[in-house]
Amino acid sequence: MTKRLLLILVQTLEVGKTKPHPAHSFGGEQVYQVFNHFSEQSHINNFPVPVTKWVCQEENLAAEDFRFDGSWERQQVPIDREVGYRLQFLFAKGLVEGYSPIIMVGSDCPNLTPELLQEAYQKLETSDVVFGPAKSGGYYLLGLNYLVPELFTDIPWGTEQVLCFSLTAASQLQLKVDLLPELHCLEEETVLHHDPHQLR
Repeated sequence: MTKRLLLILVQTLEVGKTKPHPAHSFGGEQVYQVFNHFSEQSHINNFPVPVTKWVCQEENLAAEDFRFDGSWERQQVPIDREVGYRLQFLFAKGLVEGYSPIIMVGSDCPNLTPELLQEAYQKLETSDVVFGPAKSGGYYLLGLNYLVPELFTDIPWGTEQVLCFSLTAASQLQLKVDLLPELHCLEEETVLHHDPHQLR
């Protein structure tokens, strides 16, 4: 019997700090409202398959800032290393604790639905890796059955080439890759802290 794990990576927000190419700009309170809407929908909607849920947040992010119910287990994200290390750390932690498959998503994609999550888990039954492409050139979802270190190293995080480099790495390893529909993420239209804190 598989032990499915869902990781939601919560980014740090800082009002007034903009990304290099935002299309629009929201105030900090609006950003928190959208993130909280995502977290509420993530536990109000019944997932079609049993899944353990971890909310992964940085040490400097207050727990009370986001409304995750008691079904979510909180995990601290190491903040003193680059983004690839942090993502690999979380996947490795889940695998060591006996979970597989594992799906990680960012908290900045309010259009992500339980149906898409179900589809991702289904694709992992026959694929090695699943990506949810973001229109920014990154990805809003990464699903794995086992650890693939090459997906976390030598990736130009925070650029429009993240998915391209990731797909190239997967191809070189001859992994079977599947893709979800492309979605917009808030990174394309809001104020965020710094690129390396994002799932891109």
